[in-house]
Amino acid sequence: MLLSGLLGWAAWAAPLMPGRENLLDEVRTLAGLHTVRLVVELPAPMLTQNGFDAEVLRREWTQALEGAGFELGDDEDLPTIHVWAFARDAAPVPDAVSFFVSVTVVQDVRVNRLDQPARIPTWTGLGWGAMPNDGLADRVNAELTGLRNQFLVRHQQASAPD
Repeated sequence: MLLSGLLGWAAWAAPLMPGRENLLDEVRTLAGLHTVRLVVELPAPMLTQNGFDAEVLRREWTQALEGAGFELGDDEDLPTIHVWAFARDAAPVPDAVSFFVSVTVVQDVRVNRLDQPARIPTWTGLGWGAMPNDGLADRVNAELTGLRNQFLVRHQQASAPD
């Protein structure tokens, strides 16, 4: 539902969206990405204890990326889509948890001032919240799905022909 809503909005708003030359630099860095490496990281056991499965997440992202025309590779030099989720007790609220999710594209850039290459995040999507323990996995998954859709729309905007 969220994907169809976002894609519907993107299609409706397409005439109103800025041309590629008017996109933010962080969005323009997504232009032409084709082969990427996918890294999924869940450093907190609270997510898996509440039913979140990193392998399911990896499969969903792989399907979505391949469905959007991306090829996935394992080379550490490839631009990397880093999916990260963390949750912990939301003290002092009993039976509550706070979470933070991010999707980051890390790739090689050139820093002209330093006349050196650097491998840095060039695009980032963030989500966070606090909620009761029940439903944590569903909420985190919904946040990550929204960030994935945001990335795919931004990539499409950046890669569109002029």
